[in-house]
Amino acid sequence: MLKDKLLVGSVALVFLIILVFGQTFRFGMISLDDVYYITDNKMLWTARPLEFITWSFGSSYQSVWAPLLWCSYYLDGFLYSTTSGFHLTNVILHALSSLLVYRFFLKATNEWVPSFILSCVFAIHPLQVEAVTWLSGRKDCLSSVFFFITLNFYQSYCSSGKTLYYYFGVFTFILSLLAKQMAVTLPFVLVLIEVWPLHRVILPAEMRGVFLSIIESLWKKKAFLIVAVIASLAPIWAHYFNHTISSENTLSFIDRLILIPAFYLHYIKSFFYPVGLTLHPIAEIGQVPMAVSILGLVILLTASATTLYFYKIKPCYAVGWFWFVGTLVPVIGIIPFGAFPIGDRYMYLPIIGIAIIMAWGLFSIKFWISRKIVYSGAILIPTILISLAIKQVSVWRNDTSLWEYSLRVNPNSLFFNERLVYAFLVAKEYSKAIKFLEDLKIEKSVGLLTFYGRALVETHQLDKGIAKFEEASRLDPNYFYAVKRLGNALLQNQEYGRAIEVLNRALNLLPHQDSTERNLVLYYLSLAYIESNQIENLVSLIALYKPQSIEVKISECRKQSNLEDCRRLVKDLFVLP
Repeated sequence: MLKDKLLVGSVALVFLIILVFGQTFRFGMISLDDVYYITDNKMLWTARPLEFITWSFGSSYQSVWAPLLWCSYYLDGFLYSTTSGFHLTNVILHALSSLLVYRFFLKATNEWVPSFILSCVFAIHPLQVEAVTWLSGRKDCLSSVFFFITLNFYQSYCSSGKTLYYYFGVFTFILSLLAKQMAVTLPFVLVLIEVWPLHRVILPAEMRGVFLSIIESLWKKKAFLIVAVIASLAPIWAHYFNHTISSENTLSFIDRLILIPAFYLHYIKSFFYPVGLTLHPIAEIGQVPMAVSILGLVILLTASATTLYFYKIKPCYAVGWFWFVGTLVPVIGIIPFGAFPIGDRYMYLPIIGIAIIMAWGLFSIKFWISRKIVYSGAILIPTILISLAIKQVSVWRNDTSLWEYSLRVNPNSLFFNERLVYAFLVAKEYSKAIKFLEDLKIEKSVGLLTFYGRALVETHQLDKGIAKFEEASRLDPNYFYAVKRLGNALLQNQEYGRAIEVLNRALNLLPHQDSTERNLVLYYLSLAYIESNQIENLVSLIALYKPQSIEVKISECRKQSNLEDCRRLVKDLFVLP
């Protein structure tokens, strides 16, 4: 009977996932991160398998240490010739996670209705759309597959007592962490599931006894704990190595703590009212009022106290609540990884917690009200979620549609305005970008001014473009991209002396030793030296930045009488690698 319920529920889940996410097979990539993770990742397209595996374990590329993620992209690049294949992999991973969630809770509780409702929420809630449709969101899908495999292994270990399942679980936990270190909360989750639904740990009534029981239970999972502690260091190393911890986030530690309840409140609100969901909904972090944090703190404390009070009667509520609160801790803003403190994708695992409360709460009230009402609710919830999720998925069909939708939700967001203009530039719709910027009512940032200049230059309005780049440079003299673009525009305008001065300044502003950007600036600077007949300065530049080429290349440079040959030489040096 249980196998029949497992089969029927699994087929239904796969059908719902295809219904909601099948449209993504026609989608392209998003310029935010997808381009850097996949398109511009040279190792992904040029490295041999062994070389790539070595690189993936030793690299903190894009401030991410996720070897399994890079290997999954590499495999996709080998298997597929279009982005459809990359999207297919994301959907498959999400379907696997959904089936594993259903299997775990069905076997642990033998209650198929709430188990199926929970799995439906996980599979098709609009909050899950970001992680599944955004190729860069694969970290969550991939990590969660192994996270839920670990839970299933641990369940088998608990029911059979075979230590082999325990160590299989440790191995799959490591694989989960190799995709995303947010899975470090798994030892904590194992303690929760031992309380419910596995019922292996009975917590005492007094708080001191509860604390000691939790410590004892955690200690029995010391293999998982050791792995989790080691893995916790990986994202910190990757972000410090690439200078992305606190360099983009000027808030103090106390300020970040004050904001945490507001972030939890945002996630709760988004779960129950998943309308107007956007990528990085609080890009301007200063927009969060103190009253929201206070309200969030009140809700956190009240919900925690209430679920603990009813723990003896309904342990599933306490387990669900603390699953939600606990699994969000790594990404709640205590350590500021990058500029964006919250995102829908961070709810990929924590959503299980609130879904537990909702599913078993709905299932419990059948004892007080008509079962027909309960089962009607069980049908109505997936129906509403399907409708909202299909609409949310369609937003992600391309760069322009995503940011146009985001601006409809929040027209005053500087971040969304910048991303839409950049989407126009990537699509080479320069006239649209210029028209949009001309009509824009908000004050233009250094980023928008730089994009404005780029659009003007691409439409052969060099003087106007240079003026915009200069305005951006005055607004922020240390903004590398404005300075680099200004130098290139001056080069195109044959103002070689100024171009050389500006490009040398750009070299000093280079972000995080980015070799691609450095080579591009060096190429522009070399061209400026060539066009102004400063061959000796060009030779010095090559000697400084390409010393391995000095013997051959310097002699070639000095012999060049044909400027076209000299241009080809510097292109070979700085662009083609």
